[in-house]
Amino acid sequence: LFFTAPLLFSAGKWKKEISKENITVWTRGVEGTDIREARGRTVIDLEPKKLFLGMEDRDRFSKVVTDIVEWKELGSCGERCTYVYEKMHHPPLKDRVYVIKVQWEEEETAKGTRIRQWWEKARDKKPPGEGVEMVELYGSYLFEPAGGGKKTKFTYTYFVDPGGAALAFFVNRSLAGSTFDILKALRKDCLLYTSPSPRDRTRSRM
Repeated sequence: LFFTAPLLFSAGKWKKEISKENITVWTRGVEGTDIREARGRTVIDLEPKKLFLGMEDRDRFSKVVTDIVEWKELGSCGERCTYVYEKMHHPPLKDRVYVIKVQWEEEETAKGTRIRQWWEKARDKKPPGEGVEMVELYGSYLFEPAGGGKKTKFTYTYFVDPGGAALAFFVNRSLAGSTFDILKALRKDCLLYTSPSPRDRTRSRM
């Protein structure tokens, strides 16, 4: 069985928010918070493994997800597992810091390579940078072969709780639009990932 990230909260039914330009975005309520969880899906003209390796190059991927203004890999937590420090800045959120535990798995199928990467806040790691620590976050990327294995059906699911009741309104208001923009930018810039450089765990944008 393919591993799925643990559910940190009970969640409701998905509600379709956007469906255009071959991108679909849903959101759903999460028990115990006013902030909603988001999921987006599209098809990208690149095979799963090349897309995955390209997205592992943070210098390139930062052109797509511009909210992450600092990052640093903090070390291994096992096979296909690493700790990553990040700082997020997305108005009105400013300098939210956190450490996530990132894991991934691959599965060979009749249609091609299927890859899942998932992450969650690492509660045993204190962020090394200055800022307000994020209350909660988790998410996943799913890379599924499509178009005879030459394309990727890409699904992005995530939840972010920056803390503060007043901020829930701002997070939810921009949630669907931000998810759509990320997928659109990723699809547009996927050619950046056709010749990914080797993963270098020593590099940092700090």
